[in-house]
Amino acid sequence: MHPADRVTEFAPISLDQVSDAELLRRIDRKFLLEEAGLRDLLGGCLGEYRVLEVGGNRLRRYLTRYFDTPDFALYHAHHAGRLPRSKVRIRQYLDTGERYLEVKRRTNTGRADKARLPIPADATAPLDLLDGLAPDLSLATRDSLREVLTVAYTRITLVHLTAPERMTVDIELELTAGDHTAAFPSVAFVEVKQSRWGGSPSIGLLRELGAQEGSISKYSLGVASLIDGVRTNLFKEAAARVHRIGAAEDVRAPV
Repeated sequence: MHPADRVTEFAPISLDQVSDAELLRRIDRKFLLEEAGLRDLLGGCLGEYRVLEVGGNRLRRYLTRYFDTPDFALYHAHHAGRLPRSKVRIRQYLDTGERYLEVKRRTNTGRADKARLPIPADATAPLDLLDGLAPDLSLATRDSLREVLTVAYTRITLVHLTAPERMTVDIELELTAGDHTAAFPSVAFVEVKQSRWGGSPSIGLLRELGAQEGSISKYSLGVASLIDGVRTNLFKEAAARVHRIGAAEDVRAPV
């Protein structure tokens, strides 16, 4: 049995029910966990969380396209730890076909502030929606952005029964940039999303399982691993940790 199959043991929560806990302004805490520990993580969360279920699916497949400038200004702002900074992406839910344009900002206080707009099915230039979503990206303009990375993964979303908290677990990660591809089938990328700093059952359990906090974002991992000529010094340790847990053979040499 795959470790993720434990999602069948959770009580479900619908998309309509989870909207009140959207947490568009939040604190994100990232962890890396070997997929072998996923069964214990999910088992430890039973009774404290419900699992998001959409159209009968609890394992939802995502496809995210990231945009940056030709000189990777948004990536380098993240590498330098610059605040505020932004990511621009189009997220597609493959089980429903819905697409959203998203701008995720990291504010001067360290909070994540996400704005999103649905993309109409007939839209041919979805980045035009940026004018109404985030007219000021500081380091980029709508016309300077181009697609640089595609990230595909399967997501489990757990919603705490009482606290304003969600936990996402992303598995089966695949990164593509041009002709380069990397896959990480043995790594679970866990993110705990809270309205404010604080402890939680999931964070304590993650630490017990040996998960490491402060891990690299999927976007930074993809750019650092697959794009030549970008600065990677501050991401080397985190990227190497992901590669040690397990990367597929079709990947450029680790940074």
